[in-house]
Amino acid sequence: MPNSLSVFIQGNWLLTSLLAGTVFSAALAAKPDSEPIKAAPPQKVEKLTGYKLSQKDDHLGEVTVYLTDSALRIEDKRIGIVLLSKAPDWSVVAFNSRARKKKTAALSKFEGFSKIGLAVSGGHYFAGVPLTKTARQSRFDKFPTSIYVSSRDFELESAKAFRLHPEDGGAIKNATMEVSTLNLKQTEKQAELLCKVFSLAKVKEIPLKYTCTDHDGSQTDAMSTSKIEKAAFAASLFQMPQGYKEVANMEAVRMDSEGEGALESMLEGLDDNLGKHRKH
Repeated sequence: MPNSLSVFIQGNWLLTSLLAGTVFSAALAAKPDSEPIKAAPPQKVEKLTGYKLSQKDDHLGEVTVYLTDSALRIEDKRIGIVLLSKAPDWSVVAFNSRARKKKTAALSKFEGFSKIGLAVSGGHYFAGVPLTKTARQSRFDKFPTSIYVSSRDFELESAKAFRLHPEDGGAIKNATMEVSTLNLKQTEKQAELLCKVFSLAKVKEIPLKYTCTDHDGSQTDAMSTSKIEKAAFAASLFQMPQGYKEVANMEAVRMDSEGEGALESMLEGLDDNLGKHRKH
């Protein structure tokens, strides 16, 4: 028969065990099945500051330019064409968001879409006409601008490439181009690309406006800027999206699949006609 001491020890041990089990069970019940998932800190969106230009060109239609000191985006919304170029190499990628096509080229190799412009322009073609900076100053809103005019001293042979009435030397000197530009810091490469897009001779400033006047005083081509806004852009605006097919040339980017064959035929005929024209 157990003595009172052993009963007391056993009873206290049992009570202690029961109390410990109760506490452990309560702890288990209070503990969640898993640790709560902490929300990830919000991602900081990288921003680039610069300017947004709203422009309209006789050949390209409405164009929006996003301009920073390290990147450039040009949108031709009429046919869904976008051009991107970024520091440090400033290579150019043009892509068609509707046809899902793209073409990449070094800035030095990029020639814009001047062949198409030459094919469809009537009478004269002012692309690349030499420009001379004048002493005149002007303003666009609060921005000072510079004025360039076409040089009058290029020879008759040079004028043939611009189709400025080569049969009449006097008429050539009466055909003029005037270009208004915006001078911003660190935008020489961007200006070079925009001049190529608008088929202008290279200048170091951002083209805002140009007018081409025929020998008889009639205006033939023009581009103008309606608004300049200082803004901040997400860095992703200057990133090339995925899933685009690389094509052979810049002209093909502008065309849908059905138009590519017609484009090639047109350009072949254009090259042939230009070759004959140069011989004469």
